[in-house]
Amino acid sequence: MSDLLSRRRFLTRTGSGLIAASAVGAAGLSFSRPSQAAVAAADLRFIFLMAQGGWDTTRVFTPAFHIPGVAMEADATTATVGNLEFVDHPGRPLVRDFFMDHHERMLLLQGMMVRSVAHPKAYVISMSGDPTGLSPDWPAIISSTQADRFPLPSLVLGGLSYPAHLSAITGRAGHNGQLEALLNEDIFSWSDVAVVPAPATTDVRIDALLRARAQSWTEMARSSVGRSLAQDHETSLSNALALLEQRDQMHFTTLSDLNDQVHVAVNALQSGICRCVTLGHPPTHLVDQLNPDWDSHANNDHTQHEKFNELFGGLSTLMNLLQSRPGHAGATMADETVVVVLSEMGRAPQLNEFQGKDHWPYTSAMILGPRLATNRAIGGLNSLFNGETIDLASGEIDSKGSTLTIESMGAGLLALADIDPGEWITHADPLTAMMG
Repeated sequence: MSDLLSRRRFLTRTGSGLIAASAVGAAGLSFSRPSQAAVAAADLRFIFLMAQGGWDTTRVFTPAFHIPGVAMEADATTATVGNLEFVDHPGRPLVRDFFMDHHERMLLLQGMMVRSVAHPKAYVISMSGDPTGLSPDWPAIISSTQADRFPLPSLVLGGLSYPAHLSAITGRAGHNGQLEALLNEDIFSWSDVAVVPAPATTDVRIDALLRARAQSWTEMARSSVGRSLAQDHETSLSNALALLEQRDQMHFTTLSDLNDQVHVAVNALQSGICRCVTLGHPPTHLVDQLNPDWDSHANNDHTQHEKFNELFGGLSTLMNLLQSRPGHAGATMADETVVVVLSEMGRAPQLNEFQGKDHWPYTSAMILGPRLATNRAIGGLNSLFNGETIDLASGEIDSKGSTLTIESMGAGLLALADIDPGEWITHADPLTAMMG
């Protein structure tokens, strides 16, 4: 193993000191800034990938060997590539290869607080910063500012979404291919009652009638609520008709593998169908005793090991696709696509009686892409395995600083997309240190 790491220019060692971005700064190491040719914020695309169930950050992102009471894996070590440390394990070469190949595009957030340890609440907070579910999620907000550029601005292929009042610009593909069946008219064969599709000439007349009626409803609306509903209806209809024009060039069906979602996501972004795509791992409809999610209350090491292998295999496919496809504004899609990988919570530092780990309100996130201050980690964990407070502008650990929260991360993503975070998030300041 040591020879392999040496050949790949890794420095492998056991960790010492706090896991912190400040250690990088103190050592005089630099992090990557975007080049002068970086694409404009308005041209950025986004992929959100949620590891559903709560991952154990100490299995990849958090080398906590130096913190007493943290149950680390046998045979695991701390590895360093560039300015980043991660947990290396001989059974997870895909993780090692991914860090080696993509660390210069990577930003890690450590010790990030989620204000819940209940899955439903933590999930909605992680995606929107609002425990009530009444505020739109990050993909919907980012997509809404340029909704007129895309037939389906925010596409959901997996995981959960909370578009709230922006639901008119958000669409779920459906794990059984419902969206594709609607577009190619296969949906008619799903009915228990025989349905014959209308002739093409009739379809054209029906579409014109629907457009005219939607426009009429908008013009006749008298209240602000009625006007908003009518406009949403008109937007949804317009998006649906625009999608129909691409039904021969694009398919939306995903199966059980994360790679399926990844391929559809990249195709949809490259085709100009959407600005944001949401993915989930594993697909919720396939979670059962034989294929659990990340919620490892028992047998933590086996579950987390398998899930991280699957996750980084899919991420490798994703980055390879992005780097091989020409972009709209950048040389490749990797030059214009921000990939946000997170889980709704972390796992406790110690094993329970079932060799599992219970819920923990601190987690990590991995963000890759342009316009980021990459090849660095922000945040850290103290001796109690709680998140350190930081200066949100510099990313340095600061005892008088702020708690690194999911909301600050989300606000930072909005700022990255050239959206005023204050218009959407009033209870947290943005993590501006994430931007290059």
